[in-house]
Amino acid sequence: MPSEKNIYQKAEEALKTYLRKEGMRLTQERLVILRYICTIRQNFTADQIVKELCDSQHISTATVYNNLAMFCDAHIIRLLPHRQQHGAQYEITIGDKYVFRYICTQCGREVTFRNKALEQMLFDRPYSNFEADNLSLVVYGHCKTCRRKKKRE
Repeated sequence: MPSEKNIYQKAEEALKTYLRKEGMRLTQERLVILRYICTIRQNFTADQIVKELCDSQHISTATVYNNLAMFCDAHIIRLLPHRQQHGAQYEITIGDKYVFRYICTQCGREVTFRNKALEQMLFDRPYSNFEADNLSLVVYGHCKTCRRKKKRE
């Protein structure tokens, strides 16, 4: 797994590239939010960032939400569509090009895994005029604990 410093450096470079392309400025607020996101090392919500940064760093709630949307556009983070029940959740995509996970539909347990054979199968196929930047594969089902509970019922 890449180090926090390495992830931040890659994310900052991606942000700078995006901002140059869009003609936007690199602000201190953007860097503070980005650094915080890179230290979390797990899925996060906008509310978590607001609670942590708005008072201590004098960053507005609107700034947090606007920057999260921009970070998504810049492919630094992604919105997790399967995690909307407690507010929108995000994950950082810098450092993890391929994300595979199992999610229990009963208890919500999530297990992330790597599979080199699956990565190779998905990305070594010749798709003309298409280059994937990253991939998120989600397999829904029931974890071992929930299956056992269901058998006992």
